[in-house]
Amino acid sequence: MARNGWHILRDETGLTLARHVPARFDVSVVSELPLCDAGRLARQVRQDVWRALQRVRGFSPVVRVERLADVMRVTAGGRLPRSSQSVCVSERLDAVLTDPGNRARWLRWASGRTSLAHVFAVFLALPVFADEPLDVPSGQPVTFHEMLWDRPGGGLIYRFRFVTPEIGQEGRAYEDVEVDMHHLCETFAIPRLAQTGPQPSQIVISFSQQETEFGVATEDVTQFFEAYRVEGETCILEFF
Repeated sequence: MARNGWHILRDETGLTLARHVPARFDVSVVSELPLCDAGRLARQVRQDVWRALQRVRGFSPVVRVERLADVMRVTAGGRLPRSSQSVCVSERLDAVLTDPGNRARWLRWASGRTSLAHVFAVFLALPVFADEPLDVPSGQPVTFHEMLWDRPGGGLIYRFRFVTPEIGQEGRAYEDVEVDMHHLCETFAIPRLAQTGPQPSQIVISFSQQETEFGVATEDVTQFFEAYRVEGETCILEFF
């Protein structure tokens, strides 16, 4: 499956995120981390690898995460047309994978989820207002704008819209903030679904540089969006 230029390849032992297919490792570095969610971990590693190496001409990143008996094995690297760059790129990859701050952040976002009941209790005690900043993996500023719903032919859809003024800038491209949309789907949107009555066929998370009216074209405002189906407490990326 491909999303916004990134391919998600799943098999029996793990998953691979690649900019181009077939996925190929001309250069790679391997590391191990404690057991956690493979998809979340792969997106986090991909984000930091891309930030570190996006200016290397011809580099096409690949991240593979495999679940072993008691650890997650992460292989980060990718295509590199010029072999003369391999030493430099390997050093940068190693720096990304061994950085203590990176590893702590990856595990914080890829480890077990808080129970849904606990999340409901937190949100009931601490309501989120439109101008209250929300915590996301990338660290970008995010505030909630509005929630809309509609019922097209495919079923009920909830749309959660957020204002993210930095998207489109350097370090805030789609691949840098996609993990934030997935995070908000699971920690912000799902806890706000009704516990009884019709359940949505999709949740759509949208980011916009500024508040816009839904359905009105605003070509001068950068916007990103993703659609997810809900399985329990998990958001699964879907095609539109």
